[in-house]
Amino acid sequence: MEATKKRSLVKLLHSSENERIRWLASYSLGKIAPVGNKKAIKARVQVLDSSEDEGTILRVAESLGKINPGNKKAIKARVHILYYSDNMDRRFDALYDLGEIAPLGNKEAIAALVKGVHYDDEDLRFSAAYNLIKIEPGNKDAIAVLAQQLFNSERSDYWEAVDTLEEIAVGNKEMIAGIVQVLHSSENRYTSERAANVLKQILQDKSSFLDTVRGLKDSHKLDENKDEVLWHCAQNLSYPDFHEAFNDRPVVPASLQQAQIASILAQLQPTDKTYPLPLDAESLAEETDPQAIPQEFCNLIYLATCPSEDIPENIDSAAKLKPKIQRIKKGLPKPQLAIILYNCEPSDELIKFCRQLRNMLHIGWVTEAQLEPPLRGFPANQADLLSAMRSWLQEIG
Repeated sequence: MEATKKRSLVKLLHSSENERIRWLASYSLGKIAPVGNKKAIKARVQVLDSSEDEGTILRVAESLGKINPGNKKAIKARVHILYYSDNMDRRFDALYDLGEIAPLGNKEAIAALVKGVHYDDEDLRFSAAYNLIKIEPGNKDAIAVLAQQLFNSERSDYWEAVDTLEEIAVGNKEMIAGIVQVLHSSENRYTSERAANVLKQILQDKSSFLDTVRGLKDSHKLDENKDEVLWHCAQNLSYPDFHEAFNDRPVVPASLQQAQIASILAQLQPTDKTYPLPLDAESLAEETDPQAIPQEFCNLIYLATCPSEDIPENIDSAAKLKPKIQRIKKGLPKPQLAIILYNCEPSDELIKFCRQLRNMLHIGWVTEAQLEPPLRGFPANQADLLSAMRSWLQEIG
């Protein structure tokens, strides 16, 4: 019974001149003919070779593509519709079918879809790009159109279409870059939300996470979706990798950074009136006792300037330290003293104490913190720390 039905349908395809009957026969045959059935394939190919009706060609080509995926005649028929049809709906159908049945990398389908991404009609252009990226995932024309359409449109159907491309877009640098640009620039909350959701699905490898961080780090807009993606990247990267991508510089281990700073500060030379004195203030880093800070400060100064002398004791205030500093200054070759603290962040207690010494000496600090005059802060990662320090010393005299 089944075989008889197939023979009857094949006969109709060959003999009928009624396009609708031929299409119905092809459709019915597609329902019962197994994939690869040679007679069914041959019958459809013959219809494609003989029919001039666009509707019949498109429907038979669709049916042929189902039982013989990648069939060259089926692909050629769709390409012909794209090139020559004036019917917008049929062009849409042909675009969609090419994305569904053309094998990855098929040159004829790719050429037709590339032409499609340059159509004047916005929907046709988007459909061409959407289907082109299915068979050539790295195609820059398709990715550029998708990104542009997403950026310029608030239509939810565009974003829903991109959602279906998640599997194809995983790790695709061009696609990721396009969606990152949307998230970076779009002021539309809905668009930003969809972009963030897609990114979290398609970011899989270290390189993609790093590129996304670099693409979003300079965005100044307040956007929880952008922050959510950055946090997602941070959770999937090591701290040094995330830091380097976000700040354009690698994380330097604290011990190495302090050694580098000490080496830089050792190059400072006295000016006409000022003697520079770098102090490794690590011992003050956790000190908050207002009476202990003056003593430790005294210890550091004496160890750096006159290590062979006994260090004064019971220095528990700035008032008691000032005479000792005055004595140290008299033994220096320059009348003014500039202390540079490093390896220690400025706590409120330390800042308050240092301000009490402002009439005795100048204090610079290697720190990212913002300091108010007369204290001077120098970020460790600035372009030329040594030059900045030298300029400061010249300003003093």
